[in-house]
Amino acid sequence: MGASAFSRLTALLDGVTACEDKPVINLHLGQSNLSDHADTDICFESMRSWQPYPNLGGSVELRRAYINWMLNHNAIGVTPSELDLDKKIEPTPGSKQAIFSILFIAVNRLRNSQGVSKPIIMVPNPYYPTYLSSADFLGAQVLFYNSACDNMVEHIASSIGPHQQRIAAIIVCNPANPTGHIMDYAQLLKLNNLAKEISACLLLDECYIDFYHDKKIDSFTRLSLTEPPSMLCDHVVLHTLSKRSAAPGLRSGFAYGTESLIAKFANFNRTCGVSLSKPVCEISEKLWEDSAFITQQQRALAKNWQLADSILGIFDGYKRSPAGFFIWLNTGNGESFTRSLWRSEAVKVLPGAYLCDDSETFTVGHPYVRIALTEKSEVVEEALLRIKNHLQDTSGSVANLSTQER
Repeated sequence: MGASAFSRLTALLDGVTACEDKPVINLHLGQSNLSDHADTDICFESMRSWQPYPNLGGSVELRRAYINWMLNHNAIGVTPSELDLDKKIEPTPGSKQAIFSILFIAVNRLRNSQGVSKPIIMVPNPYYPTYLSSADFLGAQVLFYNSACDNMVEHIASSIGPHQQRIAAIIVCNPANPTGHIMDYAQLLKLNNLAKEISACLLLDECYIDFYHDKKIDSFTRLSLTEPPSMLCDHVVLHTLSKRSAAPGLRSGFAYGTESLIAKFANFNRTCGVSLSKPVCEISEKLWEDSAFITQQQRALAKNWQLADSILGIFDGYKRSPAGFFIWLNTGNGESFTRSLWRSEAVKVLPGAYLCDDSETFTVGHPYVRIALTEKSEVVEEALLRIKNHLQDTSGSVANLSTQER
């Protein structure tokens, strides 16, 4: 297993001194500082709330908050008591452990039931590094598909080819990270049918689903809640508070999915994993119920995208992402641009190659950098103006990056 994307970035910039005349701006990390939380009445001063062992499966109130959020997001007009959902959800300490655990279950199921010695996990390219690391630790083979396009389902189907009997799981990030491409309800239904046909587990990472431009993004939970159970593939959908509530340090999220899969995950999570403490459950419940904060974040992000359009829109290498809060900018050479930008403008971005497998014939990350629009607008505006200046200096053109440079 190779080094993480951020370790590689540290190594890339080692020995490169940032411009001392300008304050450093970090846009390499997907950590939202778009808006500030209001004061909470949760008290962390007393140790009494930390002393008890956590309740396995989280608090009743938190589990209710998960269900309410799903019903509200999907505009399903029923009360939680009308749906038997409690056995289909399980708290998670963020998403990383859940990703590994679900893949562990899927890979071992195929090994044990079909005798497949090296199961395959289908991974989007570009990818979230945890997907790749999990497959590596599990001794599974990775089969990439193109996630930087509008027809991801077709690309998944064409990539399966002769591997159908060996595919343990298909990972989908919707919207995609970092390109922001979206699967709508019709595509999700096609994906479900495809996974069911080949008896693969479908793992859906929806941590960016609240960051859209105009139309709310369809969640697979909507499909799961409305389609007949007999039509559904084995699936798990992951949500966390890291992005939507700007609380990555809280390490709090939940998994929702097929009852049998969630039961296995819950058993693993409650015996080998991390259960959420009482204070974490309490503040998580409030954050899942706080729709006003996510609205603030969406408005702040919309302003940042407007800034990006007006400042970087003159460059051929720029295109507004369909969703999410990353610019996927074609600079010609992502690593070289990252180093020179840091040296001349003190702005830190992430080379696209660190989020891609460049051995594929599609979606090579080498020309790209990922830029996070996660700071307040005045910081983002200053950073984008510096990036614009640097692009003009390095491209030799005020308006375009040439086809050769791309």
